[in-house]
Amino acid sequence: MLVPGPSSSGDTHQGKNPLPWQRRLLFSIIMVLVTLAAIEGGLKVLYALKEKEDRITPQKKAARISAYAHLDWPPQMFAEEDRLQPLFYPYIMWRNQEFHGKYINVSPEGLRKTWNPPTTGNENVKRVFCFGGSTTWGVGARDEFTLPSLLSRKLNQEAPRYVVTNYGEKGFCLTQEVINLVLLLKQGNVPDYVIFYDGINEVMVGTRNGKPGSIFGEEIISRQLYRRDKETVWNKTVNELRRSKMYQAFLDLSRLALRRQSQAGVCSPREESHMNRLADAIVQDYLRNIEVVKHLAQAYGFKYLFIWQPCPSTCKGLTAEEKNMEAAWKEKEMVRMYKLVYDRMQPLQMDHFHNISDMFDHKKESVFISWAHLTERGNDLVAERLFTIIQQEFPETSNH
Repeated sequence: MLVPGPSSSGDTHQGKNPLPWQRRLLFSIIMVLVTLAAIEGGLKVLYALKEKEDRITPQKKAARISAYAHLDWPPQMFAEEDRLQPLFYPYIMWRNQEFHGKYINVSPEGLRKTWNPPTTGNENVKRVFCFGGSTTWGVGARDEFTLPSLLSRKLNQEAPRYVVTNYGEKGFCLTQEVINLVLLLKQGNVPDYVIFYDGINEVMVGTRNGKPGSIFGEEIISRQLYRRDKETVWNKTVNELRRSKMYQAFLDLSRLALRRQSQAGVCSPREESHMNRLADAIVQDYLRNIEVVKHLAQAYGFKYLFIWQPCPSTCKGLTAEEKNMEAAWKEKEMVRMYKLVYDRMQPLQMDHFHNISDMFDHKKESVFISWAHLTERGNDLVAERLFTIIQQEFPETSNH
């Protein structure tokens, strides 16, 4: 009987042995990392292609608006708007830096140019300050066709008696505007009339941040302001993961699932209760700002108006073109919040407060060019409404 030698027996046994568990673990880790790297690389390519496809050029912006599609100036105006850069401003956070274009001009103080009639200096000129977000600043309109410019034309149609200043800024909310007014008063810059034109940003920012009275980009600003010089390895790892495309894809899939759930009308009692509480809080925050301005007006001797603006999410007279604006309707929770807040604002009756949110309910033409902004024609209609309100509130403005 032949007995195999030790060497042949050892070789056969060794050849059948699996790899040691340490080597198997290392191999598995490498394969996982390679797979994740491949997924991340693929997602980066896909997102880059999507961003390139989704980028709205000035020409596309103009072409998507029927009122602007056949005009020469909108592409250049939108191109100028894309070149604007924000600068930090104490207390109010940001303003656009100085800019000079054909259709958009911003002063060294960060204020959009407003049409005003030439004056000799001998007239008893009254000063009107207009506050608001991008709808007041004039997104989608040339300098002379922003809401403040058009209001100035109407106020000065008989004689040059008013100088209107546009203190509106993209993304501003009412609390920022009230703080801006306080800073101006502190500097001795006291107006005769103050107009606040708001509503849309109050709902949007309050909903995104989950609290009223906050500002756009609050979380990003907070992270930048309070980041530590020496981050832990864990924090660095987490931050890198959050910057990855896989994390972005996870968030996008989560939002898509929530959006489909919202579209299906699924809303738990807890979610409904939270939205109603937030809607109440947004309204209360707005009312508290009115109270602050009321006391400032008494102390400094100016007159004021608060205007609750029209919003496509609550407008009953939308055209087919306006109904097809994807940006206005893709966030169903936001649309729901607009309706909740606007319903609460509708019955309010206060001195120097006017709700004009229904002024486009019976229109026939398209006036909205986005989730908030109006065509120049839309701005003119709002300016006409404001002019009528000003004459009713302040009869002295009718005496020329």
